[in-house]
Amino acid sequence: MDRPTIRSIQLSDEMLAKREHMFDQLQSDERIVKFLDRHDLDVAFLKQNIQRFYDWTKQLDLKDQCEDSELCYLSNGYYEDLDYDGLLKKQLVPCKHTLMKLQVNDQLKNFVHYDMPPEHSQNSIATIFSSKDEPAEYKLAISKIVEYLDRLEGFGYYIYGDVGVGKTYIMSAMANAIVEEGKKVAFVHVPTFTNDLKGMMSRRESVDQLLNTLKYVEVLIMDDIGTEGVSDWLRDDILMSILNYRMEANKTCFFTSNLSMDQLEQYYSVNNRKEVRELAAKRLLERIRMTSREVQLVGKNRRIYK
Repeated sequence: MDRPTIRSIQLSDEMLAKREHMFDQLQSDERIVKFLDRHDLDVAFLKQNIQRFYDWTKQLDLKDQCEDSELCYLSNGYYEDLDYDGLLKKQLVPCKHTLMKLQVNDQLKNFVHYDMPPEHSQNSIATIFSSKDEPAEYKLAISKIVEYLDRLEGFGYYIYGDVGVGKTYIMSAMANAIVEEGKKVAFVHVPTFTNDLKGMMSRRESVDQLLNTLKYVEVLIMDDIGTEGVSDWLRDDILMSILNYRMEANKTCFFTSNLSMDQLEQYYSVNNRKEVRELAAKRLLERIRMTSREVQLVGKNRRIYK
């Protein structure tokens, strides 16, 4: 058996010195002091597990960097935490960035149909209160949204106003708040929905499935209604079918539009072939009026004054 060389003995001494230095640092680390105190452990336990505690502090340092930054410093979004139940155990814990993603994913599960613009996906009730210099009509619209969030049932609101005043912005914040309460929501951008339906016409079963989803969902939000092309098929077979069921079942509906309800009725009274269908438009608007209350949103064009 070879005898240890002077070089290897010196290296071992060096490693031992490093270990002692590490121990001195760790036993004064407030996080380790609290851990030992919480689990009624002494410094001898720290010395026995010095490498594991050292690795743990490095993981906590990375986690703290995540807390103070917009970036994640952890390779997989999780850090290794330590716990003790008679044995020292590692457990993976999500950092704040991963936790936010998990929360968003949980919320998205409550959207049964999702046409929300990406720039509005993180909107919250707090964000729509961020500006104090708003006209009274804007504040009234916000108060209606908050009032609904207090009851979470019954009629919704028909928010109308000029282009860019924040209708979709407000409605997306409300939708996110509703799904946080565990309710199912369909956020439908009506022009996109119309185009999607046209592409599905050869698959009647898929169309029926989508219509049933919008009929039965707890909260239906129809964004930008009145900007799609008008056809008898869309007005009478699609929108009327959905809204008639929801009216009879007392299900909540919200709408945003550039048009008032009266203007929307006029809009739907003439189809894309210039044929007048006043009775059909009146019947559809009766359903909208029965399921929502009209609120005008007044304010500056936020797309210009960002």
